[in-house]
Amino acid sequence: MIKIDIKKFKSISFEDCINYYIDQEIDAYIKRVTSEIITNAKKKLAFNKMSENEQIEYFLKCSLLKIVPSRQWQEFSRNKDYSADALYITLKRHYFLATNNFPN
Repeated sequence: MIKIDIKKFKSISFEDCINYYIDQEIDAYIKRVTSEIITNAKKKLAFNKMSENEQIEYFLKCSLLKIVPSRQWQEFSRNKDYSADALYITLKRHYFLATNNFPN
């Protein structure tokens, strides 16, 4: 089960983000979702005026709602015990790349 966990998201180190490899197809999918969510939030919700925790909570809610039920994620996560950690690490990497903010 995947939960919205801001502390878990913030606790992921920069080294974890750069040293973790996830399947290229799922990484590209997560990157597209991340980019779409951040772009829409900046245009419609004054994303940059939100507090850091509000930004992360919004980002995680939208990302998880879109990714977890998707066919791509279901195929990837089947029979993988680490899928929640993999998703959080990949989300944080793409969050940083999209916002230039690495929350700790």
